[in-house]
Amino acid sequence: MKKTLLISIVFIAGCGYWASFDRARENRNNLNKLQIGMSKEQVREIAGEPYQTKAKANTEIWLYSTQIRHIPLGNGNFAIEAITTPLLFEDNKLVSWGQGIADQDDVEKYELRIR
Repeated sequence: MKKTLLISIVFIAGCGYWASFDRARENRNNLNKLQIGMSKEQVREIAGEPYQTKAKANTEIWLYSTQIRHIPLGNGNFAIEAITTPLLFEDNKLVSWGQGIADQDDVEKYELRIR
């Protein structure tokens, strides 16, 4: 019973891991379809819901996970880092996207260790 449960947990965790790669690839493809001047609603139709949003005054930043990287930790362990791409909206319109628009405070890294 314990062995079956462990295998199931590893399988489920692995599925989530691979799904994150698929989602990042899908996000990259969707972001390539965007155009300056689109409304938030138009962007949401193409790219779906953002991973995270941040608002300041009349600007808003939406973050989409667009890359997953492995970081070797040694002893067969590794970390997974999700890299996000920010989209900048001003007055409900898309004005820019890409790493150049985000302040360091707007970039967050998440680490998952798999053994």
